[in-house]
Amino acid sequence: MERTAVEIKKLSIKNTLDEVSFKAYAGQIVGILTKNIDTSNILFDALCGKIKYDGKILYFNHNIKKERKYLLNFVGFMPYYQKTFPKKTISDYFLYSSSFYQGDFKQNIASYLNLFNLNPNQAMESLNYEQSAIISFIDSIFFNPEVLILNTPFKDISPSTIQKMTRILSDFRQNGYCVIIIQSSLDGILICDKTYIVDNQSIIEYDDYKKVRNYKKVYLELCNENDLSLILGTTSNIIYQHDLKLCFIYKHDIADLLKMLNKLKINDLKIEDPSLNEVLNDIQK
Repeated sequence: MERTAVEIKKLSIKNTLDEVSFKAYAGQIVGILTKNIDTSNILFDALCGKIKYDGKILYFNHNIKKERKYLLNFVGFMPYYQKTFPKKTISDYFLYSSSFYQGDFKQNIASYLNLFNLNPNQAMESLNYEQSAIISFIDSIFFNPEVLILNTPFKDISPSTIQKMTRILSDFRQNGYCVIIIQSSLDGILICDKTYIVDNQSIIEYDDYKKVRNYKKVYLELCNENDLSLILGTTSNIIYQHDLKLCFIYKHDIADLLKMLNKLKINDLKIEDPSLNEVLNDIQK
């Protein structure tokens, strides 16, 4: 029987959400995709119990609004914005942070710092953005929380670091913990067991989210007008078209498109990853 770790009941936040409800279970990683970082921050702050909202946010049936201090013992939160402690070393910071929890977590902290190649004697003020994000990530997990809420953890992070982070999150899932990742990008989405999309103040479940990793945004200028109908026949996801110039979202294997284009005369071709907004607009058509 599935154990409900997080339950959101008719959550309403002014100009952001309107009576949204969903559940996340123990041993599950849930992704919540938003169209911008502001929405991600507001949703995260609500799940932390930091802002006013209507409805209920429950962690293992405990209300964050009424029992926040108690819940912080087994719910970890990673904010998008990074904490600054300019006069502390990394070691000093975690000595301070771990003092809020019962237990000895020195070995956990040392192991994570070693994994991410961080020197415990390094000054916090000397950390770059990625290193600061790693510190925030470790700070949310070192005490082995049963529920973990991450706000945009993979933004502007290197692929090697993302790989390490997702491996840790997979271990959390394997150990029966619940992870919720709030994202305004598609980075790390493949780790999720279930994904929701926040749009127009509502939330919908999106089952085919893994397919979006194949999406490519194509800019193309053709030489021959007769070839235009051939290209238009490969996609219904046109962003714009002017004469023989067009831009579209290609949702299939990009190798198939390149093979076809190799037989045509083209003036210009550019292929890039689409933005999350473009992907969400497409899948909601």
